[in-house]
Amino acid sequence: MSHVRVFHGMTAGPPVDVYFNNRIVASHIVHGGFTDYEEFEPGDYSVSVYNAGTRVYPVYTTSVTIPVSSIYTCTLSGYYPRIVMLPVCDSCYALQPTVSNVCVRFVHLSHDCGTLDVSCDGYSTLWPSCDYGYVSDYVHVRPGTHTFYFNRSGTSSTILTVPNATLTPNRYYTVYAAGSMSHNDHTLRAHIPLDGGSYIHHHR
Repeated sequence: MSHVRVFHGMTAGPPVDVYFNNRIVASHIVHGGFTDYEEFEPGDYSVSVYNAGTRVYPVYTTSVTIPVSSIYTCTLSGYYPRIVMLPVCDSCYALQPTVSNVCVRFVHLSHDCGTLDVSCDGYSTLWPSCDYGYVSDYVHVRPGTHTFYFNRSGTSSTILTVPNATLTPNRYYTVYAAGSMSHNDHTLRAHIPLDGGSYIHHHR
């Protein structure tokens, strides 16, 4: 079996329902929200996104392929109704976290904040020159409470500071940048969930 969750990172997007084939996988999910992981048979799926509580005309359709024994976060981004779905693989083979380190990576889902350099206190720039849609590799950092900084690429201009990010030993995390530089309700912010590779072990 494989595992899939959904993240709503659309700017100006209302709550939505998300179906894979005829199976609802996200019900009334709001901006910034993640679903729990659900088990899926591997294969090809038609994805339909509807305004929450409706199922007449989808606001977005696409297709995704879920590989065998995989873990995915299917992210919704863009400025509603111009939606993009980016499947992000949460299966972790290349790096292993331990009691003395954490694996963390970055995904850029903010459609209008430009290219970013992302750094963390005590480290040099972890992820330079990140464009919209970029998915980084995992890197090791020490466990504990950290501050992340989003800078305009190649400058010292910090557009977002993310304090008090607590990273637990022996875990995988993704720092998702979502929201907008100009939308008052859905401003640019970071979302740092625990990835499924931390606790779904069938793929190792």
